[in-house]
Amino acid sequence: MQIVIQSTGAELCANVVGTGPEVILLHAGGERRSVWSPIANKLAKAGFGAVSLDQRGHGESSGSAEDGIDAFGADLTRVVDHRGGCPLVVGASLGGFAALLALRRNDCQHTSAGLVLIDVVPDPEPETVRRFFDKTPARGSSPLVAEILHRVEDFSQAARSLRLPVLLVLAGRSVVGSEQVERLRIAVPQLQVATVKDAGHLVARDAPEALADVLISFASSDAVRDRRIDAFIQRAGGSELSHPGGSLSKHLHRVGDTLRRWGVDATLVDAGRLHAAYGTQGFALPANEVATKDQLLQTVSAESNRLISLYARCDRRASFATWSTEEPVLVDRSNGTTLALSEGDRISLIALTVANEIDVLNHDAVLATTHGAALSNLFATWRQWLPPAGNKELDDWITGRDHTP
Repeated sequence: MQIVIQSTGAELCANVVGTGPEVILLHAGGERRSVWSPIANKLAKAGFGAVSLDQRGHGESSGSAEDGIDAFGADLTRVVDHRGGCPLVVGASLGGFAALLALRRNDCQHTSAGLVLIDVVPDPEPETVRRFFDKTPARGSSPLVAEILHRVEDFSQAARSLRLPVLLVLAGRSVVGSEQVERLRIAVPQLQVATVKDAGHLVARDAPEALADVLISFASSDAVRDRRIDAFIQRAGGSELSHPGGSLSKHLHRVGDTLRRWGVDATLVDAGRLHAAYGTQGFALPANEVATKDQLLQTVSAESNRLISLYARCDRRASFATWSTEEPVLVDRSNGTTLALSEGDRISLIALTVANEIDVLNHDAVLATTHGAALSNLFATWRQWLPPAGNKELDDWITGRDHTP
């Protein structure tokens, strides 16, 4: 799908491929968005939405490549605002400099899941840059190149302001030196570094398959997923909604952290961290806080969204008793229909339920007194479907209950 985004002094043309948490792809100077096509398609197959942009003065986008690097940064801010959600930003060369300037703004950084710099650092070595452009003198003589080399301190300051996950992807034949990488590590302590061996500076053109694999891995990492989810919870007002143990936000993150400790897969961890997004039988969200499916699909995978939906629909009294039988079902609390559960769904819903209820009862003495014994007995019938770490935590919880005065 092709879209057009209005920015100051330019109409920006972009392609959107796939659905899911989005990745914004910014090409190098002199390239077009088409360079990202094989990468975007691979991202889409992995469950992401890929937005590849013709930067101003390139391809089908209007404006001028000589408008100045600040205009390129402002364009990215506009694209992030237009798309919504919390995208991962990927910038190659020129795109990386634009991303640094955009993300030094707190509003843009707060709504971005992470940054990938492709063979670009804030302080490019002038002589190396000049040698690279010797092969394309027309591009090398652009005022934009001179401006970038003159703005090193601005880019370095922007890098020091980054608090989101950052990945530097180096080409095997990189224009970035080891000293520059180390300076970036000091400026950005959370920096990760990967190398695409069979590529020159224009990595997307030279090694698209390998670069796509690196991007998918980073986009799927705990740090990027957690940031994307936390941005969603904050936008939804989760910090303001009261819940045992403080706020709903704190509860959701504790449940997600518990499931991660238990060693379950990322799909279930993310479902645990957003299990109340549609509201649940035990916790009804205000109507204006209930998430839409589209909002969830910009935040987590389709499979995580499906598990969140199942958990939200569950009539606990009617469903729980069946989960230790040969025919586990989920009874929909909204209409009373019955859904047979697969073995995988039984395992996932049991782990999510136990993690959630333990956290609630650990933070609400009245609920613990009222429901603790019954839940201890129920959870004991589910033990064979819990992971070993989950059983250990259940044992500790039951022991703690038995010794509570």
